[in-house]
Amino acid sequence: MSAAIDYMEARAIDPQIAAELGVKGEPPNNRARELHFPNGRRRVLKTGRVLQPKGKQLEAWWIPPPEEPSWEAVLVCEGESDALAARSYLPYVVESSGLRHLPILCIPGTGFPVERLRNELVGRVREALIATDADEAGEAYYARAHDELVDVGIRPVRVEAEPDLAEWLANMPEAHRPFRLADLLVDCAAAAPDLEQLARLRVARLLREEANQLELEAAA
Repeated sequence: MSAAIDYMEARAIDPQIAAELGVKGEPPNNRARELHFPNGRRRVLKTGRVLQPKGKQLEAWWIPPPEEPSWEAVLVCEGESDALAARSYLPYVVESSGLRHLPILCIPGTGFPVERLRNELVGRVREALIATDADEAGEAYYARAHDELVDVGIRPVRVEAEPDLAEWLANMPEAHRPFRLADLLVDCAAAAPDLEQLARLRVARLLREEANQLELEAAA
């Protein structure tokens, strides 16, 4: 079995869906040493390193491309493998969940500026389900994105899957993946505060920070 297929199997990615979305193995045969993604990044399969084209800024990747003027919600994934794994199983979730056609925005890691994430989403969605990795970098990125999105009227929802979405899916029987994925997204959205509550909490936090700063200045 090729390294590319081994990698996709370990990350719960359907190779056919990956190919349909424009993911290519280089060289183009069953001994591919790299995977090339439509956003310009490439993964070296032997080392696991993901490389960015020299001289080019990080690019987000919409699955599918944003032809529709707006959507109710979007799933934001940290990295190409998480986005591909989600896309592999969303078409098989129960129709009543309303998630089969959920668009996905793949951000190229936590180095992607939250301001650019905001600009990708504003005017297109009202809710962002954000599946960053369950680590310090992922949590910090979500916190920054949370404030940016609340400020422009987009409800952020943290999707928590350990250690990341692709591995979380890969660690369960394949037949269970569509149902568990739908349950995860629905449950996280149901548990999150609504946008009005989030806005009030953000204002309260800013006021507390301002009060703390004033106390420090008064005591100096």
